[in-house]
Amino acid sequence: MSTLKKKVAEMIPGHLFIMDIVENIPQSKVTIIIDGPQPIDLQTTVSITKTVRNSGLLDEMYRDGFQLEVTSPGLDAPLTHPIQFKKNMGKVIKVRCIGELESSLVKIHDVKDKSFVGLSMNGVKSYLQFDNIESAFVEIKY
Repeated sequence: MSTLKKKVAEMIPGHLFIMDIVENIPQSKVTIIIDGPQPIDLQTTVSITKTVRNSGLLDEMYRDGFQLEVTSPGLDAPLTHPIQFKKNMGKVIKVRCIGELESSLVKIHDVKDKSFVGLSMNGVKSYLQFDNIESAFVEIKY
């Protein structure tokens, strides 16, 4: 974990975690992507933005000013953390494991620390280890 990520992690509420920090140095823009077991509301992102901005942490790195954005992953973002799988329990996801050519549709059934049970569309259980997942996306129904 980068030094910046560690320092920012100390500033956010304990039930949340940092998915990523994206720095666009030419545009002096920093985007902090957070998530947690519950949906992230606007008040939370505003509070974290103010805390990070007022900390002075980014002032040295961006002496001419910076744009700071705190956001949560969008609907089309991949699931990468066990808490995201727990938050989406009961939903259908498209998952592809390392070494597989095709993705599978499974409903998230039971989530543990290192794995989850997926139910195929015909009810067959599969046990998927997070370490073995190449990609996982919630299926969005329109």
